[in-house]
Amino acid sequence: MANLAAYISGAGEIIANLIGINRRLAEILVYVISAGVVFFGLKAVGVAERFTALIMVGFVAAIGIGAIPLPFHVPFRPTGLATQWLALYGMVMYALWTFYSVPQVVKGLGTDQQGAVNAILVGLGINGLITAVIALVALGISTKVTPVAIIGITEQMGIWAGLIGSLLILFALITSYWSVSLALADIVRERIDISDRAAWLFATLPSLLILWIGAWQFLEWLRLAAGATAIVVALMTIPMYRQARITGPVSDPGWTLGRWGNPTILALVLLSLILMAVGSLVSV
Repeated sequence: MANLAAYISGAGEIIANLIGINRRLAEILVYVISAGVVFFGLKAVGVAERFTALIMVGFVAAIGIGAIPLPFHVPFRPTGLATQWLALYGMVMYALWTFYSVPQVVKGLGTDQQGAVNAILVGLGINGLITAVIALVALGISTKVTPVAIIGITEQMGIWAGLIGSLLILFALITSYWSVSLALADIVRERIDISDRAAWLFATLPSLLILWIGAWQFLEWLRLAAGATAIVVALMTIPMYRQARITGPVSDPGWTLGRWGNPTILALVLLSLILMAVGSLVSV
């Protein structure tokens, strides 16, 4: 719910600023568009995300090309407090967080196990590339630290970059809403045995309501979502994986983590998740 509230809050703020409408009206518009796609199920989400991903890559390419003529300097000397580094780490980890889409990829591709693995790896690669380009451009051309990276980029590159950057963030938030709310709807339907439409409503509408009754805005919800997600995965997903490998009913799974699933690697993953949780929730 924190994830979905963050996406609606951020996307609503962008739309309100772009077309000059009331913030609450913009959030309703975001909800209708985002939840409306999820209403039609996995295939509709897959088709919509395919096109939006291509558009987002184009936006990132435009920002990257536009930054080339500008003075570029990334300082290699570390500065700032430990809490600031932890906060940065938590948000970068969250930006790379795409595991909500993994079950949907596997379900959509059915028996094509290698195709599912390839799709996940390509998706992670695209996500990582987008994050890296935006981060490097923001660090390289911005003259000061800004609350959101695109603000610093806009100050140096002009209004056109701000418009493209705002649309990039808008699409990123909406596509994330699709995958997370669809995953939540699937979980609700499986666990309490209700209809598809009721599960869809249960998965989407509360995120809009808790956003309206609370005082938090986009960044606060985002930090809560990142911290809570890291804690849940650290305390539940890794132990569940270990237990499944030891006593699970699948003796010959379609694919495994191989050497990347050994205790040392899992311990490092656990440590990275703990640092992500601390970085997401710490005050800077």
